[in-house]
Formats: sequence, C-alpha cells, structure tokens
Amino acid sequence: MGQAPPPAGPVGEDADPTKEKLLPRRGHLFRAKSRTRRRSLAIREKNISTIIEPVAGPQYRAYFMEKSGQSDSIWLRLARKLLDDCASARGFVYIKANGDVWPCPFMERNTPNVANVPFKEIPNRSEVFLNLRNRENPLKGSCGECKYRTICGGCRGRALAYYGEYLAEDPSCFLYPQSR
Repeated sequence: MGQAPPPAGPVGEDADPTKEKLLPRRGHLFRAKSRTRRRSLAIREKNISTIIEPVAGPQYRAYFMEKSGQSDSIWLRLARKLLDDCASARGFVYIKANGDVWPCPFMERNTPNVANVPFKEIPNRSEVFLNLRNRENPLKGSCGECKYRTICGGCRGRALAYYGEYLAEDPSCFLYPQSR
C-alpha cells in the first residue's frame, strides 16, 4: 500500500500539554489590548465630526448648506471641489451575478455586460455611464436648473422609477418642492 499519512494534530514539542495552558492567558492579554484600543478610539471619536454618506438622498448635503446659511457662491464653489453628488457611475457600480453592470443598484439600465466587454471599457462605452458621469448638463427639470446640481444632482434611481427617465428631476426633492 504505501506509507501512512502523518498523524493529524501536534507532534513532538508541539504536543506539550503545558503550552495549551498558556493560550487562555494570551487571549486575555489580547482582549485587554482590544479594550484599551476601543477606549482610545472612543476618546478620539468624541472629537471627530460625523461624516454622513446618504444613500439615495444626495439632497442632504445641499439641505445642510442651505440650513446653515452656507449656500453662497464661495461655499458652493468649495463644496463642488470637495463633495460628490450621487455616486452612481462616478465611483460606484453594481455588477450582477450574470455580468450586467448597472451604475447603481436602483438603476436597472442596459449597459455592456462584463462577459462581453472588459469592465474598464464599460464606463467609456455606455451612454448611461457617460451621461451620469457628466450629469450636470443633461439633467432635466428642476434638477437641471438647481444651483446644487453639482453637489446633489438628485437620485437618478428614483427619477428612473418615477418618470421612466434617469435624467429627469428627482420626484422626492425636498429642497424645492414648490417647483412640482
């Protein structure tokens, strides 16, 4: 038959039962260090401003600027450089199990499939991706006229669901509800 496989489990020096007794102590030291790290993080977190990344609600940044009185041109120009609007097609994509690529999980749009086109080419081939990456100009309705379109742009998935057009105005915008 051949040689028997090596025994499973510790052999020789590794089989020393006294080493087993040290494991709980090591675990205890690790837990103590973890508690210290958590306390240290908790102390540091008290001095950190919270960063909110809204999902399907890009209006929140514009809303907070408006409420805080920081919507004048200086703050708006700064926000345009620092903040992004809806991340669909600008840093976020949704790849389904069948290879379909959507710009957002809320936007079922036909774009090239990764089985047929290399992923890195899809953003440059797809009209949907091109429009969404440069959406300030093709936006329609109140979103296209809004002064916050570069830091908000509305939810493109909600526009698609409501109007059937992903570049239409966001039907749930609470910044300028009087325009509807």
